Amino acid sequence: MSDITLDSTVYADMGVTNGVHSWTDHSAGVPAGFSTLTQRINLTKERVNFLSKLYVPMVATDPSACACPGELLEECYFDINIRTSKKTDGGTRSFILQAIRDYVATAHFSELVTNFKP
Repeated sequence: MSDITLDSTVYADMGVTNGVHSWTDHSAGVPAGFSTLTQRINLTKERVNFLSKLYVPMVATDPSACACPGELLEECYFDINIRTSKKTDGGTRSFILQAIRDYVATAHFSELVTNFKP
């Protein structure tokens, strides 16, 4: 695979370890601020389980009464979990992908993430 860019942040391809592909953004300069994206696919007898996770830490950039530079302030996790039958055809998988794209682009999803309003 190759690097992935999310909102102008480049996640460097770190390869596959134990069946988990990972990418990391090192731009924070300190390990506490490294953001990661992972994905894995588990195949069972009947199903395909796809799991992708985005981890975004927020670290202090300036000293304050609450934290020193580089200290972890907050964490955000975004998980995508798709479970489907191995028999699901390509047309249905394409529909699912487009439905996810469309859902994330809606005002409803935006309100959920930016204002915590369902």
